[in-house]
Amino acid sequence: MTTYIAGNSHVICLIGAARQSVAGQAKHLDAKRVAPRHFAVGDAGIFFTGLTKDLLTPGIFGAVDQGSLTFTDQRFQQDLAEWTGDKTVPATSPWGFCNVANTSRRLYRDAMWRTFAPTHLAQGGLTPLTDDAIRAMLEWDHRGTRMVYERLAVLGVPAFAISGPPPRRNHPAMTEDGYRPELLQHLDSLSREVWRDWLAGRDLALIEPPVEAADADGFLRPEFENVREEGEADRIHANELYGELMVARIAEHVVRIGPEKS
Repeated sequence: MTTYIAGNSHVICLIGAARQSVAGQAKHLDAKRVAPRHFAVGDAGIFFTGLTKDLLTPGIFGAVDQGSLTFTDQRFQQDLAEWTGDKTVPATSPWGFCNVANTSRRLYRDAMWRTFAPTHLAQGGLTPLTDDAIRAMLEWDHRGTRMVYERLAVLGVPAFAISGPPPRRNHPAMTEDGYRPELLQHLDSLSREVWRDWLAGRDLALIEPPVEAADADGFLRPEFENVREEGEADRIHANELYGELMVARIAEHVVRIGPEKS
């Protein structure tokens, strides 16, 4: 049984970590002849589909027919065929989505925080905003991604969630927008709480970052920060060292659910 992993740019460190793992044995190469995406994990397998935030929509998943999951997006059909040789996947194969907490960036980089602040941080003339109000904003922000899980539930396809890394101390919300670290951490914490509650209410497993990945204030530890040697500095993503920790957790989950779903 193969588990498919999709998500946004935070998947990159997971792919890199799996690629470096001595336990990962390449099974397929993609059409562009870059690194393999399919890795053996015990008796199971993990396949990184390469879906991006622009393609990760409920409409990509078409229907289940004769035990196979089909896709409506022709680009993904073509990519999947080039990666695996098939245009469908077994409907019993689980899908893991790395997207928890990441979409809230649209909220915590918003200009509203020059006027408002969470109640306990409202100082210097800022208007207090209750956590209930912020949670409502997060619920609205998460609605599109939640539809992906809901679509797969309707189709009877198993799914689970993967959390993105803790926020970095040099995140653009602070270095470019000038917001306080306490604001970013509070919004991120609330976002994860909202996601955790929603997933638990639907019996969807959530793979969260290990405790050792964050410092005492909840920010990503420096040794896990991704550093680009060229181009624009990266202030958001984690590196392959962090990816190793998460891939180990994902692999453990894949092996655990494998006998039940195969």
